Amino acid sequence: MANWGITSALVALSKVESKNMRELIARVLNAVCKHADLRGLVVQQGGTKVLASIALDGTEKGMRHAAQALARIGITQDPSIAFPGQRVRIRYILVNSLFLTGFFFKLRQWISCDQFVTSSIWNIQE
Repeated sequence: MANWGITSALVALSKVESKNMRELIARVLNAVCKHADLRGLVVQQGGTKVLASIALDGTEKGMRHAAQALARIGITQDPSIAFPGQRVRIRYILVNSLFLTGFFFKLRQWISCDQFVTSSIWNIQE
């Protein structure tokens, strides 16, 4: 479906004001972005601007899906091409979404657990 222009159709549908509909659009675009070979099509057909607008103003789940799709695009695509003129805005979205999902709290827990395990291993070997 992505090769048939689903992104273009979703970009056209994104003009709707319903946040629930925009959440569904973000979910579909996130599902498309799970495939690295399709991320270029999303960028080419204007999906990044839609994802950025949903990530800034949408339901909590919609914002999370949009930010995750943007992160996936940012991993494989050149940011100057994928996000022309929006790089500061995209950075804000990604950092904000990390706070929303509690990523930093989970990372801090993992690091403290990892340090505990590492120190335990070193103490056993001594």
